[in-house]
Amino acid sequence: MNVESLLQHAKNAFPPEEGEFSIKGIEDNVEVAWDGNGIPHVTGKQSTDVYFVQGFIHARHRLWQMDLYRRKMSGTLSEIMGEPLIDHDKLARDVGFRYMAKSWEKWLGEQDDGPFKAFLNAYCLGVNAAMQEMGINLPIEFKLLGIKPHAWQIADILLLVYMLDWQESTLNTCLEVFRQYLIDEKGKRVANQVIPLHEGTSFDGSFGSNAWALSPSLTATGKPILCSDPHLAMNFPCLWQLMHLKVEKERPGSMNVIGVSLPGAPGIIIGHNERVGWGITNVQADTQDLFRIRVEPGDPNRYRLDGTWRDMKTRKEVIHVKGTDSPLMHVVRNTEFGPIITHFEKFMKLAPLNLQGEHALRWTGHDVNPMHSLEAFLKINGARTWDEFRHALRLKCTCPHNIIYADKDGNIAHQHAGVIPIRRDSNGATIQDGSKSTNQWASYAGFGNLFSQYNPSRGFVFSANYNETCMHDGVLIAMDRIGFYRQARLESLLSPLKECTVKECTMHQTDCKSYEARDVMHLLLSNTSWDDVQGLTPDLQEILEQWDYLLDVKTIAGCVYKVWCVEVLKLVLRPLLPERKMLLFLEAPPVTIPYMFQHILVDVNDRKKLVTKALENTLDYLKRRLSPNWKKWTWGRLHKLVLAHPFSKVSKEARMLNAGPFKMPGDRNTINNGHCDPTEGYTMIAGPSYRQILDFSAWDESLVALPGGESGLPFHEHYKDLARKHAKGLYIKLPFTKKAIDENCKARWEFNPA
Repeated sequence: MNVESLLQHAKNAFPPEEGEFSIKGIEDNVEVAWDGNGIPHVTGKQSTDVYFVQGFIHARHRLWQMDLYRRKMSGTLSEIMGEPLIDHDKLARDVGFRYMAKSWEKWLGEQDDGPFKAFLNAYCLGVNAAMQEMGINLPIEFKLLGIKPHAWQIADILLLVYMLDWQESTLNTCLEVFRQYLIDEKGKRVANQVIPLHEGTSFDGSFGSNAWALSPSLTATGKPILCSDPHLAMNFPCLWQLMHLKVEKERPGSMNVIGVSLPGAPGIIIGHNERVGWGITNVQADTQDLFRIRVEPGDPNRYRLDGTWRDMKTRKEVIHVKGTDSPLMHVVRNTEFGPIITHFEKFMKLAPLNLQGEHALRWTGHDVNPMHSLEAFLKINGARTWDEFRHALRLKCTCPHNIIYADKDGNIAHQHAGVIPIRRDSNGATIQDGSKSTNQWASYAGFGNLFSQYNPSRGFVFSANYNETCMHDGVLIAMDRIGFYRQARLESLLSPLKECTVKECTMHQTDCKSYEARDVMHLLLSNTSWDDVQGLTPDLQEILEQWDYLLDVKTIAGCVYKVWCVEVLKLVLRPLLPERKMLLFLEAPPVTIPYMFQHILVDVNDRKKLVTKALENTLDYLKRRLSPNWKKWTWGRLHKLVLAHPFSKVSKEARMLNAGPFKMPGDRNTINNGHCDPTEGYTMIAGPSYRQILDFSAWDESLVALPGGESGLPFHEHYKDLARKHAKGLYIKLPFTKKAIDENCKARWEFNPA
């Protein structure tokens, strides 16, 4: 297909700018006002109609994204993309996302009819009505692949709930695998020296987020300000779609809520209504464990438990693979501890476990009803007080989150919400023995045992994923904790605040001062034998020694520092692990440089040789990668963000569907997060998937930023129009009142019952 034909097919999928739809599935009129940034403001007279239209809008602008996520979680990617995705599909089948989603869908069907059930059904009807209305004019991705999406079901909504839960739950599993790699290669004594096996450690973790709320005593307006920026993979189209949902008549169950929605599911995940606002970060609780399973010789479907051989629960899954003549029959095997898995995800990269024996995965997601978490967010959307809001959070049963809250009355709060397992004899840091049922989890922590803080005297609440302690109220959150650098920097910015403004909060949210560099750079500098460094000029040495620790796009010292840290890590890990295993852990190091210097590189002479060699390797890398001239070694030239359409990874021609590259500041330990992968040339792979700054004194002055655009349709005017603003740390206003919406309205849709 030539470019001209491609463009025409893409445009055929665009929904009309102005539209009137006579449609089955709604009971009354619904209006959608589209503002200048492509944000839909949906107004109806009852919630089911509003959710129907939300589903319709999601499908019209994000159907390909919705279907891709559905395929990823249901294990049907290889059906459209061939053999390279078989292992991804097997893991999805082994974990059982689709199997569980269908089971819970059946469960809901057996329950009495109620509002929640009606909301989900209405949303699915809206998605399917949009697909019917599109007819053959589907998004261009379907055309290129020669496929059609099937009807949207409640099980598909649950798959997306599982997707969010899963991608924020895998970190501790990776640390268990890392520890076991070290044990297998070097024994327990050396492994415990590199990363404590039972005491936990602080590490440079992957997924993170920032959120804070300021009480009226700290703001210029005398009303709260709430900020949130969840750090997730920088997908394209972007994960979220901004949306405003309003039920016009004030009555129980009504809503007027705005923020980011997840295409494929109803409601608003992060945002505000007329009275309250909220943000979210990951608690980094340990919700997964691996168990070593002893399988009976000659029979892979039997395993040893409590001294006897037990039958595994098995089911056969059919995996259709594009380009093959017959489907693949895959047997899923389940034990008392969970399913047997052969692969794990390390920051969305699939890797074989490469461990001795068989291993089962214990995950909280296998035990809880995801419907409850979905219902929690729908209730939050309509909450008007802290008590109502907190009561809704009791339902949340997926990955534990820090919920940062504020309301119009001036209250602020911080609440943990989600499920945390209570272990009997282990702390979840290492792989456990799966031959004893006593090693099974005991229960789950009650909501009353979770962290909660309301109107603290200091005047602010905040979270940057760091837990001050591993335990709270007798409950183990996790033995391993993410690094405290973002937490410390954020606290230092918030503590002196007085008469704070929204503008000041934008500066804090885009701050790229590295407290990690402040602690680590002097260790590197003081442990370098400068006279032995080949290729170092006095001018460059002076720049390194005088760096202000701002990791902006122009910094040369910061660029050298980031590569230097990785080269140190490589030299430390290479003697301990095979190359293929070592490379898995460069993106989010399980050990920090201060820890290395204190526990691993104890001998001063050995340490200096290694650090000096690492600097030489750094200089060589930057010469090859950027320029022989060190004055061109800026962080922005190395650290770039490409918002990549999935097709661009297999086709050069499809790169026209990308946004970027953009020069980006920050790293995983700066507030302005720019998580990168050294094994992919320091390309930024995760960061602020959304930024919001809520002004409780004037909702229309609230600011947001989105990495991409509102539409997922290639070549649409709102496909990537917000990407450059986001990359530059700029924001758009989020109109909420009728007056502001009317002033910014660029087009309208009218829905009438058929």
